[in-house]
Amino acid sequence: MHDGPFEVFAAPIRRAQLLSPIVHGASNNALSIGMVTVNVAEEFISPGFNKQWDPKMRTVISQHKQPAAALKVLDMIDNAPRRTSTSATGYDGLGVVALRLRNDGTTPVEVHTAVPAPRPGEIFHYGSMIRRMANEYDSAFAKI
Repeated sequence: MHDGPFEVFAAPIRRAQLLSPIVHGASNNALSIGMVTVNVAEEFISPGFNKQWDPKMRTVISQHKQPAAALKVLDMIDNAPRRTSTSATGYDGLGVVALRLRNDGTTPVEVHTAVPAPRPGEIFHYGSMIRRMANEYDSAFAKI
């Protein structure tokens, strides 16, 4: 069993945050929208730790203490910069979907709707993100 470093999760989130200035650099009216998938599985077969995965070979299985691991990722997402005006950088909208994904090729993927998944009406719930982006689009392009 492997208890992978949390940096495995943090690095892609930090890289994604770097994209916002690029998106808005092309046009202040461009919308920077992100969709994050958070894995709430207690065990996960990581492609990073199993680059040559073969069912006959020893598999490294990462262990995650849930819901603490998912909450840590959600906390990083919550701290991502949000754009407050067309001249600012940051995300215009972020959505989160929680999945239980063991990634072993046999266990079905489940959409997780209980805590720590965002609830309907919360800012990171998929439906809230879609509504916000529709409003932002309407505002940005109202004169077209």
